[in-house]
Amino acid sequence: MNGLTRRCLQAFLLALPLVYSQLVTGAELKSHPMLTAMPGFELLERDDKAFDRIEIQDFSVAGEIPGKKGTQSYEGSISVLKYIDTKEATSELAVFRNYQTALKKIGAVQLNSGYGASARDVRGGYHVFQLPAAQGGATVLLYINSPQWYSLTIIQPAALVQSVTASALAESIRKDGLATVQINFATGRAELPADAAPLIREIVALLKADRQLQLSIEGHTDNVGQAADNRKLSLTRAQNVAAAVAQGLGDPKRVQAVGHGADVPVADNRTEDGRARNRRVELVKRKAG
Repeated sequence: MNGLTRRCLQAFLLALPLVYSQLVTGAELKSHPMLTAMPGFELLERDDKAFDRIEIQDFSVAGEIPGKKGTQSYEGSISVLKYIDTKEATSELAVFRNYQTALKKIGAVQLNSGYGASARDVRGGYHVFQLPAAQGGATVLLYINSPQWYSLTIIQPAALVQSVTASALAESIRKDGLATVQINFATGRAELPADAAPLIREIVALLKADRQLQLSIEGHTDNVGQAADNRKLSLTRAQNVAAAVAQGLGDPKRVQAVGHGADVPVADNRTEDGRARNRRVELVKRKAG
């Protein structure tokens, strides 16, 4: 593959639905140890993140997952690999069957299989495979765009390492009057995830260290969905955070909850990265009273 062809293909692939950062290139590129590449394909890009979330909204091509509707979220340690074959020496169905067989051999089950009778119907959409917990519980997403390229997304269960400390929160509030935290709420849900517990402890520690501090815990969403629903969701999320903090602190009067929905964005809602930044909780210093 010459340099111009590679650059053109790379620009095309980067414009596709999933957006990734910190791309690994050159000599460092290696396939994931779980799955090798199809013969004749070259690994064009690889992106690894210790913890992240991927949301898939459209299952109309590869088929819905039984019992699940709408957007599906997958989070954990994520590796994304994009493969290219400029000779187009194989077919979409060959790619699909090879990975279907390889994943079956290691115990994975395909969760959706709604493609049609034509071999070309495996093109587009995400084929979702799940390994049993005894095998690590990884989720594998196979996306076949054409005989020329496909991608593998491998999500392995991993807990978010909480790096926010009470001192960092205090410094942000001292400097800006607020501190922004990210809590990995499930899509459309307000229940506090288990990995939020360390963050709640740090907020409690912040309030215990400064007994004069009172906080307005304010929820924000992106602009996906109805405005009224987003305001209600952001308020319920903020209330759940406030309740957990109040319980740990033993003083509910020092925290209050506010829900803004998508009314106060800090980033562009037209991009996934912008929407992710807008889905946030802010700890805002308020006057004692």
